[in-house]
Amino acid sequence: MSSAQRALSPLRRGAAALSVAALLTGGLAVGSGVAAADTACGTSATRVQNGAAGLVGIQLTKEVLGDGTVAPGGTVTYRTTVSTARGVPPLLRGIADYSPPGFVVESATVNGSAVTPAVNVDTRKASVSSGLGWLINGSNRAVFEITYRVPANAQVGTVHDSGAAMTPDLWGEQTWNPIGVCTTIRGKNAGEAVVGSVEGAGFGSSGPIANGSSGSSIINDPSGFIADIITQVIRNGS
Repeated sequence: MSSAQRALSPLRRGAAALSVAALLTGGLAVGSGVAAADTACGTSATRVQNGAAGLVGIQLTKEVLGDGTVAPGGTVTYRTTVSTARGVPPLLRGIADYSPPGFVVESATVNGSAVTPAVNVDTRKASVSSGLGWLINGSNRAVFEITYRVPANAQVGTVHDSGAAMTPDLWGEQTWNPIGVCTTIRGKNAGEAVVGSVEGAGFGSSGPIANGSSGSSIINDPSGFIADIITQVIRNGS
């Protein structure tokens, strides 16, 4: 490489970084995405189980948070709420979530408190239980939220149904699998794709951005993120 080419090399890298910066600040919506396939499923579903005499009933509602789409390698959260349908149903002993193939549990909570669900990898069932049970009465509910990591090689356009279950005391487990709450794998949006390229080029991590996370440094401090890229380009070129 000639001395002139060596002198231009850092400038070319700087121009590439500035092109990345232009993409990030040029009106491309971070966090946007359109499902690549239609599905008969929805983003929520409700099921009701009644006692033998029909005097008491307990209701389960499952929903996928957000718009029901997720990019390969991103995360998706499902929320299952068990509440009263009529009368005073038995104590609730357990709640379970059935995930699509390849989804890996990242975290879970019950009524806002962190829990570690029992996971059956064969049935893809993640369940939580309570020895004392949860009182389901009036405003008393049990809310189970679980977040999964989607496989990085998930095929764009595929639609994945899921399931849920509840175990009222004395009634046994009531299972709906599938339940009609679906997640569609979408392509990565501009922010997700650019960040992956930047990190792969050795510019370092910019923080999480899967699903357009508001915690990303690109969103919170775009000028600082761009300055960091330019600084690293200069260092790499020196």
